[in-house]
Amino acid sequence: MKMQPQGQEQERGDGDRQQERSLITRQLGDAEQGTSGGFEMIREVEGDLFELAPEGSVLIHATNALGAWGTGIATSFRTRFPTAYTTYHRVCTQSQPQSLVGTCLLIPPPSSSSPPSASEGKKNHWVACLFTSRAYGRGKPPPAEILGNTERAVRDLLGRWRALKEGEGGVGAPGELWACRFNSGRFGVEWRETRGVVERVLKEENDRRKGEGEMGLVVVKSAEDRGADGGGERKGRGIGRGRDRGRGRG
Repeated sequence: MKMQPQGQEQERGDGDRQQERSLITRQLGDAEQGTSGGFEMIREVEGDLFELAPEGSVLIHATNALGAWGTGIATSFRTRFPTAYTTYHRVCTQSQPQSLVGTCLLIPPPSSSSPPSASEGKKNHWVACLFTSRAYGRGKPPPAEILGNTERAVRDLLGRWRALKEGEGGVGAPGELWACRFNSGRFGVEWRETRGVVERVLKEENDRRKGEGEMGLVVVKSAEDRGADGGGERKGRGIGRGRDRGRGRG
């Protein structure tokens, strides 16, 4: 078997990433054209969340309140953002789980005094943990309850995000909001139902704060999306197995 020189492999990898970014640019343009000049609160694109989300953006996923990121895209978050996982796990172990449900933990990128690990890269991503379920597996609540928790958690996220954008908190301003199709894996909620909740919250918040800039969300989807969300489980199928992916359900 003939081996490719390392430089050629790197060039091919860079080319693949550039093609993917070009694709999302076209998709975003198509989405804007489909709104007749209006603002689209949720735009869905295909690709890898971790590769496509720009510098300083907020990566959103749903999680349990028991301190476990064990399946699906949660595993990818744990692998790529070990500092964020440590923060999340500490908050869970120091809190009553039910007190976290319906809230958001917004974790900034590692500071200059605590530089990122090799897996965390150089894009300074924030991590937003939406506590939409207390537990996972048989301990998760019914979809209607998860949707109610989602509404409260998204409102909490938007409030925190807006406050930081306005200079409160002293940790710098986060960038755009990006997400996977959260709740739609092991939490067992249809994405269209979660999307409906998020769209309603965004509309209400934008209407309430007219003239202060509209908030929107980019959701990354994949045809290979078979993962689990926010789970501590390691059994069953899902993108938690095999190579680390940013394509999946959070």
